[in-house]
Amino acid sequence: MERRIITITSFKLRKQVLEQLVDIIENQYQEIKDKDKYSAAKYIFKVKQREKEIETNNPTKFLSKDIIRPDLEYIELILQSDPIRIDVGIRLDIRNSSINVKGNESNHVEIISRRLEKVFDNPDIKSFNYIFNSKKKWLIYIPIGLVLAIVNAITYPLLILQIMYSISWMFLISLILDLSFGRLYPRIEIEQTKEIKIRKFIWWIIVAIGIAEAAKYIWLILPHSF
Repeated sequence: MERRIITITSFKLRKQVLEQLVDIIENQYQEIKDKDKYSAAKYIFKVKQREKEIETNNPTKFLSKDIIRPDLEYIELILQSDPIRIDVGIRLDIRNSSINVKGNESNHVEIISRRLEKVFDNPDIKSFNYIFNSKKKWLIYIPIGLVLAIVNAITYPLLILQIMYSISWMFLISLILDLSFGRLYPRIEIEQTKEIKIRKFIWWIIVAIGIAEAAKYIWLILPHSF
């Protein structure tokens, strides 16, 4: 028995993604159903407003549903059969989504896995939001916090106070950025959510603060005559 598991860290969830995934699974089901009468394809999703998940065997009915929405929790696309089993889990409620393919023939498993993986390799849905949900995020937060802290610390008369101020504010600003950006840059991004609008506004504020701080620094280091 051959098995392949692929982790999907971050992407933009669009209807074309679901259409392509469903098409791959449905094609496999149509090839297998006459050979394996116990085979079945299931299309499942759950939203926060409903206690129970919604399940159907009809791909057209599934794709016609209002699935891609801000309160979506997860999507499961499943093919159950003896020759091959496919389980694609798009999860917004846990850390990572995944593709799980298991079958009797290693070549078949590899081909199907690559087809499914290729759906998420599309440049149109590529997302770098995973950076804000990994340890790499500190490579962004700490330099921003340090620069802002140093610019403000210049006004302190003693060097030791400047150092203490810079270090403390660097960590505080980094933590604030982490709390903010962790929510504003989800691993799976859905269109027309409030997070996208809010983060654009926050970036404008950061740019404005940066310009103001740079102007303040230039003003402090330039000679003045009164």
